[in-house]
Amino acid sequence: MTRVKLNTDTAPATYQAAKGRRVAQVLAAEEAREQLPRVSPCSDFLLQVHPMRWDVAGKRIVPVPGRFSLVPGVDGVDEDRRGRVVVSSAIANRRDRGWTVIPAEWYEDEDGVGYVQAIPVKGGVAHVTIWDSLYPGSTKVRCDLEGMADWFDKLIAEKKIPAPSVAALEDLVDKLERELSKFLNLQRRDSKYSALAEASAERLEVARTALANHNDSMRPVKRGKRVRKTAE
Repeated sequence: MTRVKLNTDTAPATYQAAKGRRVAQVLAAEEAREQLPRVSPCSDFLLQVHPMRWDVAGKRIVPVPGRFSLVPGVDGVDEDRRGRVVVSSAIANRRDRGWTVIPAEWYEDEDGVGYVQAIPVKGGVAHVTIWDSLYPGSTKVRCDLEGMADWFDKLIAEKKIPAPSVAALEDLVDKLERELSKFLNLQRRDSKYSALAEASAERLEVARTALANHNDSMRPVKRGKRVRKTAE
């Protein structure tokens, strides 16, 4: 906190009053800073999704998004002579690795275009999605997972991002089976893990149902005709 030293014995009354106002301003500014969220500052970004990265949120299968940082010099991001961020090459590189980088223009509501918001935090600015809420003086971040999932469902329906494939759902089922096995083993030693085991079982059931209901045309291909080799 900035300290203001007052000489209460010799300072004139007007000077004393001015100093008093200054102290009040300093204290108010300090209090405002203390009320800023304590989330770490972070740079601007775009979301990116991969066809093999999925999870269960509520009762549905949702992508597990990653962050594509818009920082020149990081992961192939560049800048032009005017200092503007250039991402075309970096996005093409990610596309070759299976990722879909989601443009800001794919989200629009009454507040404008884009799904990233910049929020002042202690020490700088944090860039988070519009579904994230930060709390004054706290490190807590709450995400509206249902709202984000609704948007992802819309992008899938519009074929802008891929839907989960059979291979991806099989991987997800395998992962959730291992998760459930872990919590069941922990539950046998301590009942406090019962709730986690129950939640894990529900998540697994959602994934199994999605896999069972998947389009059969996406099932693994049948083996081809055997090729008879003859020795010469």
